[in-house]
Amino acid sequence: MVTALRIPSFIATYGMLWVLNGLTYWYMAGDTIHGFPAGFRQIGSGYLFGLPIPVYLLVVFLAIGTLFAQRTIWGQEIYAIGANPVAARLSGIPVARRLLLVYAVSGTMAGLASIIFLSRLNSAEADIGESLTLPAIAAVLIGGTSLFGGVGTVFGTFVGALILTLVLNGMNLLSVSANWQPLVTGIIVILAVWLDMKTRRRAQ
Repeated sequence: MVTALRIPSFIATYGMLWVLNGLTYWYMAGDTIHGFPAGFRQIGSGYLFGLPIPVYLLVVFLAIGTLFAQRTIWGQEIYAIGANPVAARLSGIPVARRLLLVYAVSGTMAGLASIIFLSRLNSAEADIGESLTLPAIAAVLIGGTSLFGGVGTVFGTFVGALILTLVLNGMNLLSVSANWQPLVTGIIVILAVWLDMKTRRRAQ
């Protein structure tokens, strides 16, 4: 949809979110899937040498993502496309192919995250993960990635997720009602976008 139909990426992503949500609600029919095999549950809740297995997965994919983005030609081409797709195309970069790669990797990472999440919870419902959509966007923005493209790092996103987690956990420790957490997350997103726009204007 993004490369062939030229639909803006945000609209394509948001539209497919609802399409897949509808299919999931139809398939699940209000049921809950639970009781996954013990081997599957080890992915999200198992331990190795005293550390949770998801921590090892985090380190591995954080390293791979950082090396790919910062140390490969493909990664630099993706930054160039994000900064100015027209200039990137005129420079000989295959924009459509690189965008396909970006969204394929993004979808794969989302799928891996969902598998880890399911294995930790040991159950699945049709609306599982909906509450994580806004925090995922907030973590990326807090980590310094620009909504306008061309700026951001994988490690920065990790730091953004860590900061957001500390803020929300701090609210829990202070006995702040969980009903306030979406409000705080929304404010963080708005502030991050505003700071990004202000920084870009100064740079220009």
